[in-house]
Amino acid sequence: MKTRCLFACALSACAALLGLARAAGSGPEASDLPVTVGPEVVIAGGGLGENSRGTPAVAFGGGSYLVAWREGWEGKNGGARIRGVRVGPDGKVLDPRPIELAENADRDAPQERPRIAFCKGTFLVVWHDLRNGADYDVLAARVSAKGRRLDDTPIKVAVGPHNQALPDVASDDVGFLVVWQGFVEADRSFHGYSTRVGLDGKVAPPAEVGLAPCLRVAFDGAHFLVACGSRGFWLTGDVRRLGRDGRPPPGEKPFRAAVRVGLYSLSAVPGKGWLLVTHRNRPNAWGWGGPGAMRCFFILSAGKMDPSMEKEKGYPGYDTFEPNWLDYATKDRQRWPHGLSASAWDGRQSVVVWQRYRCVGEKRSTLANSDIFLSRTDRWKRQSDSPLAVAAGDAEESAPDLASDGAGNLLCVYEKEVGPGTVICARTLRSAD
Repeated sequence: MKTRCLFACALSACAALLGLARAAGSGPEASDLPVTVGPEVVIAGGGLGENSRGTPAVAFGGGSYLVAWREGWEGKNGGARIRGVRVGPDGKVLDPRPIELAENADRDAPQERPRIAFCKGTFLVVWHDLRNGADYDVLAARVSAKGRRLDDTPIKVAVGPHNQALPDVASDDVGFLVVWQGFVEADRSFHGYSTRVGLDGKVAPPAEVGLAPCLRVAFDGAHFLVACGSRGFWLTGDVRRLGRDGRPPPGEKPFRAAVRVGLYSLSAVPGKGWLLVTHRNRPNAWGWGGPGAMRCFFILSAGKMDPSMEKEKGYPGYDTFEPNWLDYATKDRQRWPHGLSASAWDGRQSVVVWQRYRCVGEKRSTLANSDIFLSRTDRWKRQSDSPLAVAAGDAEESAPDLASDGAGNLLCVYEKEVGPGTVICARTLRSAD
């Protein structure tokens, strides 16, 4: 009871500090989207990560959401840990204290970049971990739908010489598929890998997927799709289907997708394919390349880009708003959508959240004051010309992630800077016709 009270008091203190009376969903523009945004709730504040926490991830299963995040400073001697709590459909935190995914008292062994999936009563949380003292490994832990950690020691998903890092995870009806990037001996480029992890925590031999870096994976009911970021700013990444075993179908080659660097998101539309969301470009002092934008691309279940999607034409001007753009920059750079995004299937359409900045500085090319906005899509096409503000206060709100129960209820989690520190926040969303 004492622990429960301390955790509740910490959250209450953070809420008071933040001034959470700001109206939910209020923002600089009106929206006709049929989505209701709930009040802001502090998931994690104070304690170990008072001055540094981030990269929240969320998944739904068993009647609640599991939220995980990095708590503490990143990098060697940072002491970062992966922690999590369950959140109810009403946005209330269900656990009296955060779940420690893998205890380790060594501050030189940070745990970073969690990702989550759910299958048949079990969440699997994956992350990369420096506990071997030399390089990163991919580890995992199972959590029950009731919030109990099921593994006394982490599951070794990808360990060995050189770095194995930046994992992602998706689930089908029998277990999980984990993807990550790793180095091969004497090769200076990252390679992409996948492996099955069973509900019992057993790990299958890895397979090379032929794509890297910055992998993302999602399951549409028949196949997994894996995507990668580009190896340079002006290059684009690839996508390809994987079978249930995590291996590419024989003879099926990857194809090009418009992914910048590694800042993109991927989610499934059950039975139809996958939605890929990526930014267009960041601001520069000369205005080369036109405005920034958040763009949608739809990959069909057959493993090909949707032919009905209109392609971007050349270098559009600031008065252009292509049908597959969710948001775009204004000529005065008072808004500039860019960077991280997340999406989820609400049972009718896809819901997408992303970051929107404004530009400051002498050349108006520095991004500042990130907010989080939302729209719905019909495959690749936006459903409103006016996105909805999810978190648009004076503080920096960034790094959104999103999960859905598939019946119109969603939870958006994100980082929020408060003074010198960062808290993890959440808002419930209700999507209707």
